[in-house]
Amino acid sequence: MPPRDGAAVRRERIQRIISIVKKRPGLHIRKIQTQMALQTGLTAKRVAQYTEELVLGGVIKVDSNGGFRLVDDE
Repeated sequence: MPPRDGAAVRRERIQRIISIVKKRPGLHIRKIQTQMALQTGLTAKRVAQYTEELVLGGVIKVDSNGGFRLVDDE
C-alpha cells in the first residue's frame, strides 16, 4: 500500500467531521471531538481547528443551540 501524504490524511479527517455533522445535526464540539478521538486519535485542539476552518469556509455553521449543522441543511 502506498504511503499517504499529509494532504490526503487531512482531507479524510475533514470529510469525516463533515460526515459526523451531516449524520447528527446540532452536535456540539465536545461530542465531535470525542468521536474523532475515538475514530482517529486526533486531539481535541486539532478537531477544533478543523471545525473552525469548516465554519470559516461556509461548509458548516453554528446553530442557535451552539451545535453544528451543514450550511446546505437550512
